[in-house]
Amino acid sequence: MKTLYLTWLLIAIASLNFAQDPSLEIDKVLIEGNDMGQPWGMAFISADELVFTEKSGKLFKYKISTNTKTEITGLPSIAVVGQGGLLDVAVHPDFASNKYVYLSYSISGNGGYTLAIGRGVLKNNQLTSFTQLFTALPFKSGTNHFGSRITFDNDKHLIFSSSERQESENAQMLSNHLGKVIRLNDEGSTPNDNPFVNTPDAKPEIYSYGHRNIQGLVVHPTSGKIYAHEHGPKGGDELNLIEASKNYGWPSITFGIDYDGSVISEDTARDGMEQPIRYWVPSIAPCGMAIVHLENQEENEVNFIVGALSGKQIQWIKTVDDKHIETYSFLQNYARFRDVEVSPDGQLYALTESPNKLVLLKTNQLVTAVHETTPSAAVGILYPNPASDFVQIEVILDDENAQVSVFTNQGETVATDYTMNDTGIKMDISTLKTGIYIVKVTTHNNVTSYRLNKK
Repeated sequence: MKTLYLTWLLIAIASLNFAQDPSLEIDKVLIEGNDMGQPWGMAFISADELVFTEKSGKLFKYKISTNTKTEITGLPSIAVVGQGGLLDVAVHPDFASNKYVYLSYSISGNGGYTLAIGRGVLKNNQLTSFTQLFTALPFKSGTNHFGSRITFDNDKHLIFSSSERQESENAQMLSNHLGKVIRLNDEGSTPNDNPFVNTPDAKPEIYSYGHRNIQGLVVHPTSGKIYAHEHGPKGGDELNLIEASKNYGWPSITFGIDYDGSVISEDTARDGMEQPIRYWVPSIAPCGMAIVHLENQEENEVNFIVGALSGKQIQWIKTVDDKHIETYSFLQNYARFRDVEVSPDGQLYALTESPNKLVLLKTNQLVTAVHETTPSAAVGILYPNPASDFVQIEVILDDENAQVSVFTNQGETVATDYTMNDTGIKMDISTLKTGIYIVKVTTHNNVTSYRLNKK
């Protein structure tokens, strides 16, 4: 499988034009037809394995190299009603050692239904010791707008969205969990530095509020910034930078109107309420989001890929300094895109419904293997840089069989000698010509890229 990834990488580098706009197309359909129900979320547990949910209440593990799918048992009781069911899945940043898998799902109780978050330990093909960590309050009788996406910030806090259950007034109430981004410690307790811990009558788990129906949530792997997108009503979908204590305005401000054409608010901006990085009119119903880190990107540039349900496409959104620069649309009318992810080795994947598929995508851009929830990342520092004779990669390796590859900017493989020790990797670069090189460190479940300036 590594040979296949390396071949793909060499082709991508060799054909890369750094000035060209991105492209995105289907490379391979991995699962389709009767082999997949209605998918909702996915997460990588290694470069070769991912887990994905089906809304009907099933969780599967998929091994890419053997094209095999296995059901995972040990799930909690799930209420599959309306837009509810088994929703997102995420793995702990330290999954390689603790095997924690997190799920978002709807449950029934006194007063109706609500969102729950739980975690279990993945042993073989079973979730063991499953524990419900969070219950969104209050329960509501409706069956729409549960959300929810799960991620982790760079301090390993559990971050997830809880939608407003299609009752817009909930989003402005700090006394409930609905229409909020929630921040917890990884075992479910409330961090002491959450913004509303000391606010009377406020739910201490709240991180931000004024949200409608968030179905995309990511953390930037280096800056630590949190980004989310949410459904508007008829128009007014938004991409936002999420910050502690901030109010994102729903329903007091919106760029959309109600489904019957009536005005929800005359205002698109008010003091004390945040403006989106980008909004959509008409709606595309954004669903799923990933950050695509490029070898050649500008300083402070962030590239997102965003799935769309009603829009039936994937959009590639370029921002610089959290300002919208450009949006590119791909695969129009292919399917309803429910989730998109970047694997630990820099590959792009998508889940679709109508029809239901898991697909591998390809792009003309050089994607480096930086991922917001890499299960066992071999991320470290390459120094000195620039260098003339030797460089050191200070990194904790998770695989004694780690491999180091070096490429020119044109994709040519160059030979280098290297040794591994307790502090990382030492490379002899004295024979390399002056120029820019790409160094790849490959372990059993991770590929990390470094840019080397040989002087």
